[in-house]
Amino acid sequence: PVSVTNNGYHFAETSVSFAYHAKPKLLFATPTFFSTVGGSKVIISGTSFMDKPTLGCQFKSVDGNVVVTTASFISTTMVQCIVPQLPSSFLGDVSLSMANNGQDYGSMSDALTVTAELAPSVNLVVPASGVTSGGMIAQVYGANFVDRPGLLSCSFGGKVAPGTFISSTHIECEVPPLDLSKKSDASTTQVRVRVSTDGVGFGDTGRPF
Repeated sequence: PVSVTNNGYHFAETSVSFAYHAKPKLLFATPTFFSTVGGSKVIISGTSFMDKPTLGCQFKSVDGNVVVTTASFISTTMVQCIVPQLPSSFLGDVSLSMANNGQDYGSMSDALTVTAELAPSVNLVVPASGVTSGGMIAQVYGANFVDRPGLLSCSFGGKVAPGTFISSTHIECEVPPLDLSKKSDASTTQVRVRVSTDGVGFGDTGRPF
């Protein structure tokens, strides 16, 4: 227990508990990259993780800016962090650390290095429309596309389809089918096309289709 004294001799009869615990050790993160748009799930592997409501992850930019978010306990060797939306100052190398008590994030030498990337943007989709059965190949043009098979993807109004990398400004996506049976006017509808380079975080900038 922890108690307090004003004169160095007589300690208060009331006290609170304080627990010591081992310092967490971080080994690696998966994945090691994510978009600044946020939403990606990063798994940290290591040792001495504790199942506590104070469990937290800290993202620190090279110029010292800090964003903290809560972490989810998986096991004593694994926790999950949901990447928050990050400002542009976080682009590039980011120090990722965690704390069991939400306070002791350790020094830079204790942290893992991950990479924050610009969110992909879409400025043109060719063609700009298609039949509800889907299946056609859409040419998607924009910026900040990255060649990551299995992760690069397009969202057509929330329906996700894998993307094929052509260049950092051009990818191809197969248009998924759309069910209009529950719409009062089923003749046409418009959805927004967005792109993700990590399979989770889709850029805020999209184009109608």
